[in-house]
Amino acid sequence: MRLAVAAALVAAADLAGARPAAAAPQDDPDAGVPAVDAAPETVPEAETVPETETETAPETETETEPEAEAPWETKLRWTGYVDIGLFDASGDGAGHVQDVGHVIFPQYRDVGWVFHGDPLATAVNSRGEPADTGDVGGPSRALTFDSVDSHGKPTFLVNEVDLDLTVAPHPRVWILVSADLMPRGRNVSRPEGIQLGDFVDVDLAFADWTVRDDGGHVVDLQVGKFDSVMGIEYRVQESPDRFGVTPSLIFRYGGGHPTGVKARARLWDDAVNAAVAVTNGSHFVELFPFADEQDHNVFKTVAGRLAYHREGDDTTVEIGGSGLYGAQDQQPDDDVRQWQVGADLDLVWRDLELRAEYVRGHAPGKTDEVPCDVAPCLRFQGAYGEVSYRVLNWVGFLARADWRDADHRAGDEFLYVVDLLRVTGGVRVEIERFAILKAEYLHNHELLGRLQIPNDVATSSLVLFF
Repeated sequence: MRLAVAAALVAAADLAGARPAAAAPQDDPDAGVPAVDAAPETVPEAETVPETETETAPETETETEPEAEAPWETKLRWTGYVDIGLFDASGDGAGHVQDVGHVIFPQYRDVGWVFHGDPLATAVNSRGEPADTGDVGGPSRALTFDSVDSHGKPTFLVNEVDLDLTVAPHPRVWILVSADLMPRGRNVSRPEGIQLGDFVDVDLAFADWTVRDDGGHVVDLQVGKFDSVMGIEYRVQESPDRFGVTPSLIFRYGGGHPTGVKARARLWDDAVNAAVAVTNGSHFVELFPFADEQDHNVFKTVAGRLAYHREGDDTTVEIGGSGLYGAQDQQPDDDVRQWQVGADLDLVWRDLELRAEYVRGHAPGKTDEVPCDVAPCLRFQGAYGEVSYRVLNWVGFLARADWRDADHRAGDEFLYVVDLLRVTGGVRVEIERFAILKAEYLHNHELLGRLQIPNDVATSSLVLFF
């Protein structure tokens, strides 16, 4: 939605008299973004000169030609949305429990706190915020900010208020700033940590410059805080764009907004899509504790994606692969390197869409001989497959299966052991062109240990966008 608005702004600048150039490129040809109509141009009509005067008046360019610069109103636009939810999570709302006495995993008796389950499994909204980070089953040691803190009780929640400002100061340049406002409760008396209440997340702040557009080839550069280049789920992370309510279990690895510089190319009439980025750190979401927006390393992170894209009359298919390599976040040693690889598929056939991704990665903490002695270490792999179908233009259904296998350890302080299968079913109803109502049920099933955690979630979302 944000990039569609940017394209409309650049086109408006062209129509208003700036020198002709291509509109700002869309982020990806398959991003299922609800269209936001650009505001109609209001260009004042030139005064009609009587015929008798035109015959005698001298011809001057200053009297007959409009100004070359477009009016400011056609260059700047506010858009956004409000996401209001209602959810109910099983148990205490947490996706994990503490392994008290090392009964479930006796092989980890050398670690103080051992947890069974995924603390982000009980997602309640498009941001992926969990219903709770743990009270009864042990407070999370990795997630210290409990932004929702439901204590396992059903609650209404304003998930986020999104405000986007797009400016097109030049036919080949556009600037986007996006901020999310999260209204939350405040409780400074909690023994396990301070809940900060309302907070702001500036998720995007970048400039885009179209370097080349000759019809079949489009190349542009971005600088600032921009979208990830890992996988494809980042394209639908905003509430109006996501078909369902919640992200997949592996969204945390590729849905972030890194800071740096990025180049994108669409070649041979969009048959090949390529992107490469040099950033401060990984492309993890900021909610995940491994993310680090300011870098502590000289060695930066390099990430890229290459995909084949083809469109037919009824079918669109895209197959891609992505990878990442760089200094591990949240530690100063350049020799500690993390890596990540993934593959993705997006297939659209008429009103049916199939999306699938696989990801694998490792952040060693230090070395295999002395693990996790400088920073927390992480070993992960996971995948999801999602099918959505529009029965009518205004109603559709979703089914998704997720899997995540991971170990997240911080020395002898704490360890999360995760092998989780999640099944999600949902429905989407587009009430009006500015309103969408969605509902989901998430069932989490632990594949390790002898304990099934009560961590299912029923959630909903009303999205009003403008």
